Amino acid sequence: MKLKLNTVALSVLLVSLGANADNNKLANFDQSAAQVNNAKKYELNGEIKINDAGEITEHSSLPEYMRGLDTAEFEQIMAKALEDYYLTGEYNFPIAPGDELWGKLSLSQRVQVSTVPEEVLSVISTEQLVELLQENPNASNMLAYNSIEEGFSKTSGKSNVMAELVKRQDNTDVLVKKYSETNVDKPVPGQKLRKSKAFKQSLLELALSHPEIFEVASKDHRLLTKFAAKLEKKLANNDDYMPHDLKASEVFLKKALTQNGYLGAKANSEYAQIADQLLPKDAKKGADGKVQLTYKQYLRWLAKIGKKNANNIKEGK
Repeated sequence: MKLKLNTVALSVLLVSLGANADNNKLANFDQSAAQVNNAKKYELNGEIKINDAGEITEHSSLPEYMRGLDTAEFEQIMAKALEDYYLTGEYNFPIAPGDELWGKLSLSQRVQVSTVPEEVLSVISTEQLVELLQENPNASNMLAYNSIEEGFSKTSGKSNVMAELVKRQDNTDVLVKKYSETNVDKPVPGQKLRKSKAFKQSLLELALSHPEIFEVASKDHRLLTKFAAKLEKKLANNDDYMPHDLKASEVFLKKALTQNGYLGAKANSEYAQIADQLLPKDAKKGADGKVQLTYKQYLRWLAKIGKKNANNIKEGK
């Protein structure tokens, strides 16, 4: 008996969740995410209070990174970054994970470091904005949240780069071009997360999933084809990728396929049948007759539907 997609899609059981694929790989996370959680522990113990800006009450017993750099020293560093921009035409975040001073910054100073001066933000190109998005010193903090979508939203929301990118009329074109030019390179063992090309590609995928950018991006057949192809390449080298590398691809594809009528309770009946036909031949069924897919099977299925969806968009269907 042929299964309808609106039943299949809602009943797919992810037996092997990618998020738990290899906890040892979490060792590559930058310290900042762990330090944020550590600060929350101090707050819970009543030793400090953290406001919405991430500012904390000074306390002599706190670790150095919670007390922060001397205000005058910090302001001098920020001013030097602006001065360098006027000399070179390129803005670089003045302090980043791995730098000696990074461990001495308070939480609020880390937020300030990832904030681009307004006089720079308003004049730099959209291409430069995308590069700054990928270089955000606090980007790895997104992995400390319950989901990668929530983490990206919270982390990018503390920097003014994403807010400016959303305003740009050419944001989708620039992101699609950048993403199309990005190769799926195997992560380098031991490499810092923010230096990883795979991680930077994940940031592009999540930016394209942003609600105000996604609406246009999801209708681009070239982009859907790229997403599907890159996901398949990642899956071919699954052991080399961290869970979030796969999850970032999944987020966009799942949203696009749901919006375009392939997945979900409101799936188009014709498209539902197509998606049903693309289910893995070796997919198992539970005692209740529902299809059960491993996480990798599920992602391969999404990639196949993504390619089919891209062809339909290209042909104007």
